[in-house]
Amino acid sequence: MSEIARHWIDGGRTGSGAVSESLSPATGAVLGQWADGGEAEARAAIAAARRAFDNSPWSRDRILRHRALSEMADRFVARAGREGHLPAVPRGQLRHRGQLRKSGSWTVQTQAGAEPFEV
Repeated sequence: MSEIARHWIDGGRTGSGAVSESLSPATGAVLGQWADGGEAEARAAIAAARRAFDNSPWSRDRILRHRALSEMADRFVARAGREGHLPAVPRGQLRHRGQLRKSGSWTVQTQAGAEPFEV
């Protein structure tokens, strides 16, 4: 079994007090595990986001946000070509539904804006 998927909070991976499993509906086999966050993890993530918003250029720099979101979207697109269908099959979804996961990257690209712009 692979390692437990953990939260990304305040620039680092963190676990939680509870772990959940993803099961294949077809076989009942464990597909993976993840740290099941609760109030403590939510509070830590909110505090980290507040600090980033208040103490970094993120809230004021549209070009920075564009670059970061575009890079994330590009990585989604690159992975979707290789792995976009994989989550659908073990969960019992039709393959074309799993491929729709790719569209999330286009949403990120749209939110990032087609091109960076200055105010």
